[in-house]
Amino acid sequence: MIPYRDPHTAAPCLWAVRDTTGPGLVISIATPDWADNAQHRKGFEATLIAVHRRETGESPTANSGRIIPGYEQSSYNKDEIRGGPLDPDETKSNAEPGVGPLPWKQADAVTSFDWMGLD
Repeated sequence: MIPYRDPHTAAPCLWAVRDTTGPGLVISIATPDWADNAQHRKGFEATLIAVHRRETGESPTANSGRIIPGYEQSSYNKDEIRGGPLDPDETKSNAEPGVGPLPWKQADAVTSFDWMGLD
């Protein structure tokens, strides 16, 4: 049964990937000494995601509340709505490919008028 989105929001998507591709799912983790500090940990996670997006041109599969095509995302525990496989003709908007990364134009000039290609 597909899990809820907590304690980790990526759980339903990772479950769907495993359900689609078979029982082999490899996950790597690291726990730096400073990971107890939520601000540092979240900043590092955001940096790793940004680097992944820059290098691959896409968001990680299980981030940002997305789910793979053919599946519906679960709710959080409190709402008790389980997602799961969809009918073949169904799709959900959060299964669409994520928006690609911003161009790293003037990445160090955060006060510029066109920082990261933004107006």
